[in-house]
Amino acid sequence: MESTIFPDQHQQSFVPEKQEEDKKLEETGLETVTQEIPSEISEIPSEISQISPEISEIPPDDDWIPPSVNLDSLTKTYTFESPLPIQLDTNSPVILGIDEAGRGPVLGPMVYAAAYCPATLDLGSSSFKDSKILKHTARRQLFRSLNPHLYIGYAVTVLSASAISAAMFANYNLNAQAHDTTIALIRRLSGSMNVSQIFVDTVGHPEPYQAKLQRLFPNIEITVAKKADSLYKIVSVASICAKVTRDGLIQEGRGSGYPSDPKTVAWLKENMDPVFGWDDQVRYSWGTAKQLLDTQVGVDWHDENKVPAWTQAPIIGIEWYGTTLTDPFD
Repeated sequence: MESTIFPDQHQQSFVPEKQEEDKKLEETGLETVTQEIPSEISEIPSEISQISPEISEIPPDDDWIPPSVNLDSLTKTYTFESPLPIQLDTNSPVILGIDEAGRGPVLGPMVYAAAYCPATLDLGSSSFKDSKILKHTARRQLFRSLNPHLYIGYAVTVLSASAISAAMFANYNLNAQAHDTTIALIRRLSGSMNVSQIFVDTVGHPEPYQAKLQRLFPNIEITVAKKADSLYKIVSVASICAKVTRDGLIQEGRGSGYPSDPKTVAWLKENMDPVFGWDDQVRYSWGTAKQLLDTQVGVDWHDENKVPAWTQAPIIGIEWYGTTLTDPFD
């Protein structure tokens, strides 16, 4: 049964108008990144350089802020969609790849990304790879090459730390949130283009997850696999979109956000209020956060096997750490 906590129709979306984007770039002293567009719309080029330029050809990006990074919504859940690629025929078959970044961290959002391109586009020799094996600068440069791109588009959903924790305290576990976010992205994109194949990096066991998605989307060929981000190039693209977006939303000085990162642990210890904890970018449902709070003041965490009465009501409208939760996609 699908959860209604994150309904697709209520997602907050923002697709910046080009003029506004150019104005922001002008104010920061950056030039608008564009790609040469052929005078005639022709067949997909065989030259892979037009699909994925060499990293050395992409301008330095020290000050570049990815369009999917909404710095005004650091504590909100939202969805961003890139403009449709100029040479994408939405009536022709399109393939979709889905991956995430930030599943395990105690700090910051979890970001799901869906990348898409024509089914006839050969990404085999492109520079796109699993984001985990690329260096930070290379990931950013490759993501920048997608903004804009002739053939490849993407959408990302950013699930805020506070929304993740509130949902988990209401027994809406991380796997369920991940599944529902993936389903919402597929519905969103398949409604505007002819998606023929989908490749998904698995959450949990791939077989039941694939069967679940196939039931929901019977007219689309779906493949769910472990390490799909290294097996399918379009999933590699999605992994880069997700990782660069998440990195852009982590505030400086907090490390990577993972509990194993000494910088993250140091930040948590140094910036913890003994009673109120931290800001809304910390996942209070994580063991790391619970343990640190318990060292300062006794915290009565409810028995997760005995769900309190308040969690029986819809999560929307509940007050959590002084903030009234609203639909995360409003």
